[in-house]
Amino acid sequence: MNNICQHVGNQIKKYRKMRGHTLSEFAARINKSVSTVSKYESGTISIDILTLSEIAQALEVTIEQLLPTSEGNNKERFFEAPAQIDSRNFFMRQNLYYMYYFFPPEKKSVQDGVAISAIEIQRNSDAMDDVCLYNECLNPKENYKDCKFVYRGKMLCYDFITYFMLENLYHVGCHDYICAKVPFSHAHTTTGLYVGISESIRNPAATRIIISDTLIDVTEDMIQKMTLNTRETKQDFVKYNSLIAR
Repeated sequence: MNNICQHVGNQIKKYRKMRGHTLSEFAARINKSVSTVSKYESGTISIDILTLSEIAQALEVTIEQLLPTSEGNNKERFFEAPAQIDSRNFFMRQNLYYMYYFFPPEKKSVQDGVAISAIEIQRNSDAMDDVCLYNECLNPKENYKDCKFVYRGKMLCYDFITYFMLENLYHVGCHDYICAKVPFSHAHTTTGLYVGISESIRNPAATRIIISDTLIDVTEDMIQKMTLNTRETKQDFVKYNSLIAR
């Protein structure tokens, strides 16, 4: 029990700092004393489910993100083949994928600019498939659900292209979209475009992405594939009067 309380407390503290709340500010948000919140974060006292739900809402995370996960993070369930499997279609082979995009970091290594997200797909036989995007995972290898932002939505899968229509779980009206190519060969990665409102730069953003059916190592070649070449971009503007992200 103490280990669970300490884990939950550490998660609360981590997300509180990530959201930029001081201890006193956060205590006011959930109508608790600073002393009580401090005890929550240290794992000294347990938290009832109603309070935990209120804390999760205030931190803009799911309750699941605050709780410890079982070993393997239930990945086996999401790697099971879909009910209507189609080995020809990249997005029909399994139910868990990883998405990579790149924003050049300031005064850090290039690899630090790569964000890794996880896409869970829930298959529906009589409706569009449901999707959950765990955006900017903090520890994708051990627990991909431990992330900065959560989006939920639908997936439309066609022979040559797949669309993801997503909405931020805690900011109604904040929509993101993913448009990804379905590769012709039995490839393990594909490319696409991720469009939405960036939480970090507070502006509409569109970036090239790589989607993989397994976790892959970040390499210089991979970063180059996600980086827009200024010269090519300007040439495309002139030639096509539009931005072409190759």
